[in-house]
Amino acid sequence: MLPEDSMEVVLQIKRMLDGKGVNVRWPSGDVFTSPSLRKSKRKGVGIQYFGQKIYDPADGDDPRRIDYNATAAEPEDESGDQQMIVQTYKSPRIIRMHVLLDVNKSMNMGTKGTLKSILAAACAGSGIFSARKFNDQASFVTYTHKPVSLFKLQNAARLLTPALVRAVEDRDFIEVESSGSWSARLLGREQEVSEAASQEGGLALALQTVPSRTHSVLLVVTDFANMNEDDWEALRLAGIRHDTICVFVQDRRERELPKAPWPGMSYTLEDFRGETRSFWVAPDNSPRWYLKQLRRLFGSVTTAREYAENWQRHEEHILERLQECGVNPVIVSTDESDRAVQDLLAMLASKLRS
Repeated sequence: MLPEDSMEVVLQIKRMLDGKGVNVRWPSGDVFTSPSLRKSKRKGVGIQYFGQKIYDPADGDDPRRIDYNATAAEPEDESGDQQMIVQTYKSPRIIRMHVLLDVNKSMNMGTKGTLKSILAAACAGSGIFSARKFNDQASFVTYTHKPVSLFKLQNAARLLTPALVRAVEDRDFIEVESSGSWSARLLGREQEVSEAASQEGGLALALQTVPSRTHSVLLVVTDFANMNEDDWEALRLAGIRHDTICVFVQDRRERELPKAPWPGMSYTLEDFRGETRSFWVAPDNSPRWYLKQLRRLFGSVTTAREYAENWQRHEEHILERLQECGVNPVIVSTDESDRAVQDLLAMLASKLRS
């Protein structure tokens, strides 16, 4: 799924989205039809029909909204009077979509021919694609330790293709060397993870591009490998101000290792920089003394069960932090990319106008 031509990858992502379109019933920029035979070119959110109620001038009801057909069908009360029925309308909430995509080098890994970065680009495109359904506005930001590409708020239909191009090409953005938090997290070395997190991160800076005065829908796509406390605090504030969705991008190699036969085997992982890291995978039922001896011989030693438990603790910690931030988490994996995009579109469809 990773051709050399970036545009071909973009076209594949667009075909994936077009095949899974969801009517999100958002506002608002469509051409409205006037009462006359000609069509109006005026664009805007307009108003929506809400229902009917008994006409009450004290409640600010407009007499021009009286529904005379409904009034005629209304039975008379005991005094012989007939109550007037008025139609009520409401102005829909204007929804603006802001998409933030993590393009750190930790995203450049994957299995079964699908990289996390490509799946993340498809998820980011899902947000813009949903906003495009009714010509709504959207913005797009890619970031590493700082914003890389920025598209300001504009018509989502015009934004979709250039945003996908940057989502695919910015994954090759290189400015600073990674401190190795990816391999440290996989092997459960929390101290290295915390030291790396203190040096990395860029979500807080990317969130500064989102206007805070207007309530919007915020879509953050990341693997949470490079978060620091400033990022978490900025995400918490975003969860208060906006309807925030965080897409947790995962890969199967992060979650599990192959089970090793006795006495174990050497396993090599190629990280996102093209470098390899080797460690010894012992059988799950290995006694402690055996693991201690292996650590003396090989240094890095784990079992498939310990590896999976480390990942489970990491995932639970991320989900707990997201719950504290008041955001909606969506977990997507490279081995279920089609289902991941569909689930995300379904969640976006639930963000209806109120």
